[in-house]
Amino acid sequence: MPKKEFPAYSDSFLTVYSLYLPLEPAGAEYRTNCPFHNDHNPSFFVNPETGLFHCFGCGESGNVWQFLQKYLDIDFKEAVRLTSRYGIIPDNYNPNGHSEKVTKKEIVDIIAKVEGKEAA
Repeated sequence: MPKKEFPAYSDSFLTVYSLYLPLEPAGAEYRTNCPFHNDHNPSFFVNPETGLFHCFGCGESGNVWQFLQKYLDIDFKEAVRLTSRYGIIPDNYNPNGHSEKVTKKEIVDIIAKVEGKEAA
């Protein structure tokens, strides 16, 4: 089975997490004490290839944007703004919050506006 390809973000993921946490190598991953609970032993792990984190103490897990949202108490758009400084942008991200797909009703509404009619 071929190895799954991940974006070449691994250094960038580690850079973002390292801005807030003192990471240390632990095999193929990096670990530290969990910032989300009173942790005395390193139970918070970061995978540098995927950018995912998991705490084996409290069960908190997610991606780099979810980490920033929870750790900094910010919204998704702000988390993306922070990671974009390091070249990390989610796939299919649209900063306007609109889907890339346009529905049939949206097309009808646009045509109606252009023609000066109200859509049915």
